[in-house]
Amino acid sequence: MKALCQLVASVALVGCGAAAKPASTPSQPTVTAEITASEYEGPIYKASSTTGWSILTEPTEIRESRQKFHLGAQYEGIALQNVKGSSHIKMVDVVFSDGSQQSIKLGQTLNDWQSTIPLALLRGKIDYIVVHGTTNVGSSYRLLGA
Repeated sequence: MKALCQLVASVALVGCGAAAKPASTPSQPTVTAEITASEYEGPIYKASSTTGWSILTEPTEIRESRQKFHLGAQYEGIALQNVKGSSHIKMVDVVFSDGSQQSIKLGQTLNDWQSTIPLALLRGKIDYIVVHGTTNVGSSYRLLGA
């Protein structure tokens, strides 16, 4: 646990604003991607470069306040899309294959009125992402990639 705390204290992340545009100055939020998260166990689909946004996952829900997705591919962008009900998204941690990380603070709710939240990525190939938040009972969302 002490090693994890030291790792958390030593890693610098670059944040993005609520509008999902890269921030002009780096921030150093606490990395929470390493904390226990529910694992998405469904299939991860390939994004098509010719169709814009592609569906990457089946509808899912956030359990244990975090959900981890192992992507292992390069994307221009990632988006969270509401499928049913509502999900409150606090933040998204992105861990790239080179070990660098990006933390995107959102504080937004996916629902019928805001059905998609696009995320601007600063680098290329993504190892995994962790979505922090809550999903209401009977609700679901999915990942899109471009």
